[in-house]
Amino acid sequence: MALIELSDETLQECVERTIEAVEQGELILMPTDTVYGIGGQAFSRKVLDKLLKVKPDRTAKPTAILIDNIIRMSQIAGDVPSPRIVKLTE
Repeated sequence: MALIELSDETLQECVERTIEAVEQGELILMPTDTVYGIGGQAFSRKVLDKLLKVKPDRTAKPTAILIDNIIRMSQIAGDVPSPRIVKLTE
């Protein structure tokens, strides 16, 4: 595990190390407005196993998956169910 203080000087290193960690199936922590989020490759069994170790109660609760665009959403979830969802994603 690596902890780097984010600053203008360390931004590039933080981005590179985060990308490397995600590609290797590691969990990452991401600060939000109110809490820290846990992230990783959404469809990786290795990531899911690690998530269940740090948050064992996840088996009874859904886990959010963030998707970057409507095309990927269609690839993952099939047909987009309504024009309202298409408009919302645009």
